[in-house]
Amino acid sequence: MTIYFIVALGGVIIGALTGATYLKSKSKSILSQQNNILENAEQRAKQLLTEAEEELTYTRNIIQDIEKDYTNLVPSLENRIQNKEVFLSKRDEKLESIQTKISQADQEINQSDQKYHQINSEIIDQLCEKTTLNLEEVKEEIQKDLQKEFQLHFSKESQTYLELLEDISIKKAQEDLKVVMQKYTEPSSTDRLDKFVELMSPKEALRIGGKDLENFEYIKEKLDVDIDIDEVEPNMLRVSGFILWKQEIAKSTIDKLAHLSHIDTAIIDKVIQQSTKEMDLHLQKIGQEIAQDIDIENKDPEFLKVLGRLQYRTSYGQNILFHSFEVGFFSQILANLLGEDPREAFLAGFFHDVGKALDQEKEGTHDLLGKEFLEAHGFDYQIYHPAHSHHYLVPVETTIGEIVIIADKISAGRPGARAESAEMYYERVKGLERIANEQEGVRKAYAISAGREIRTFIDENKFNDADMEKLAQKIAHQVEEELTYPGQIKVNIIRSLKSTDYANKK
Repeated sequence: MTIYFIVALGGVIIGALTGATYLKSKSKSILSQQNNILENAEQRAKQLLTEAEEELTYTRNIIQDIEKDYTNLVPSLENRIQNKEVFLSKRDEKLESIQTKISQADQEINQSDQKYHQINSEIIDQLCEKTTLNLEEVKEEIQKDLQKEFQLHFSKESQTYLELLEDISIKKAQEDLKVVMQKYTEPSSTDRLDKFVELMSPKEALRIGGKDLENFEYIKEKLDVDIDIDEVEPNMLRVSGFILWKQEIAKSTIDKLAHLSHIDTAIIDKVIQQSTKEMDLHLQKIGQEIAQDIDIENKDPEFLKVLGRLQYRTSYGQNILFHSFEVGFFSQILANLLGEDPREAFLAGFFHDVGKALDQEKEGTHDLLGKEFLEAHGFDYQIYHPAHSHHYLVPVETTIGEIVIIADKISAGRPGARAESAEMYYERVKGLERIANEQEGVRKAYAISAGREIRTFIDENKFNDADMEKLAQKIAHQVEEELTYPGQIKVNIIRSLKSTDYANKK
């Protein structure tokens, strides 16, 4: 027990000595660290103090520089302010001087205006006294004189300008028409439709015709055609009619009757009905081909049938289908030259005479019937208006309408495009001379150039230059109203003045 106590006590003593030694060593270390920190703090404080003194010195130098600059700048600013004040003072003086001059000018203008009105009033009073007219009458007379002078000047200037413009327009139109004609090389559109039916023998013609040719008479009555046996070749029947598709129906009917042994009116009716159905289908087929050619989609059988009828319609011997294509192509070329829509121009040109496929069976002119037909089938105004206006039934309201009129005249006026009978030619020549000779003051009139010109000689004492133009217009209008003719007719008025005297020696 004692031993344990001694050992424990020894341990305590040893621990105490050891702890004391450690504490003493730790205390020295802490004191050393404190001394280092104090030294570092003193050095940092000295450094900060040095930097603060340097910053203070720099700031003082800047303040001194600013003070010097301010001291130098103040006198300069004061001088500039003084100069500005002097300038403003001078400007105010100038403005006052200008304002004074303006006021003086206003006064002078007012005085001049008063003098003008006074002088004008005196002149008017003097005029009124001398002319015995009042003020309003004098003004009216002056206005009339000015108008006359202006009109005379304007008339001369405008006439010169119009003549120049007309020359330019004619040359341009001639060039454009040359281009149109050169770009179209199709053959003439004159109709060449055959009118004959060839039979086996003259006896065959008599057999089909029946007793006293009564079967032919019945067919003629039903289809409104003429049937004649050729005197030179009795086996040839000449079938002609105003409506050409009915003429073709009659030819088909006769051809079918030639294959029948027994013929009477009931059989003829059946054959006519059959031939009519075949013709309707044929017309629709032609119409469908035309629709494809002109690139339109319309499968209405009646519409296609009307298109097909164009192939069996003529005017002055000119086939209307060929004529329609011509006018369409001419219109398209002209539209390209004039900057218009070529597609619309082609369709308007092609359909301009479509009413001629209707006017042989319906009441109304072909231009009105064509307009109604196109409008009913959904075509727009640009297409149906030219059909309505190309013979001036209504005023022409579109450029394409004017183009179609020109294209129509080109097609109609092509060499060989139209033909007429001797009877029609004689009636036209006689009508031209009659219309011209009926006019007052006309001495004599002659139709020349194959009826394409009426040359009229007038009494020189009854007409002046202006009257000649009016007479030409009157005759041309009357010709248009009363005569039927292809193309155009020139109306030429001739006024000659002769003066005669004699020189005699006495």
